[in-house]
Amino acid sequence: MTSSILEFCKFLWLLPITILVWLFYVLPLWAVGEIEYEGKADTFIWIFLNPIDPDSVYDKAWAKWAGQALPCAYIYAKHTTFNGPLYDQITKIHEVKHCKDQLLFGPFFYLGYAGHSTWLGVSNLWKKEEDKRHIYHENFLEVRARKAAGQRAVIPRDEWMDGPKDYNPWL
Repeated sequence: MTSSILEFCKFLWLLPITILVWLFYVLPLWAVGEIEYEGKADTFIWIFLNPIDPDSVYDKAWAKWAGQALPCAYIYAKHTTFNGPLYDQITKIHEVKHCKDQLLFGPFFYLGYAGHSTWLGVSNLWKKEEDKRHIYHENFLEVRARKAAGQRAVIPRDEWMDGPKDYNPWL
């Protein structure tokens, strides 16, 4: 009984952000056929359907990412490489951890994520090249999600997705 009340409170805590994201992102993507509902596990799961279109800004962003955690939703692209289903399962665990953290921290999840990445980026301005930190790989919420999925928590500089000198994957 107490557990279900706590879960309901977590849902209410995140409800304003959930409504906005679902209304302006998840449902429009579903309406235009970009994603398809797969089912509900720990959160609502959607599959990114379309092949990557090089002219689409949205699709170009998806080419870099395996999955995306939103309030009470997880969107992923099925992979044919990286061990396919195994990679999809690891990605699911990682992203569902983000979904659970969103329920736990509520709106502070987004402030914490953006704030820590911003701090990492700003602090890089006065560091030597070899001391700069990656604003995605070293974000504390990303490290938490990687640990939950059994992934390596610390990503070495030579394995950064855009090379050892690119510490900001969003630019």
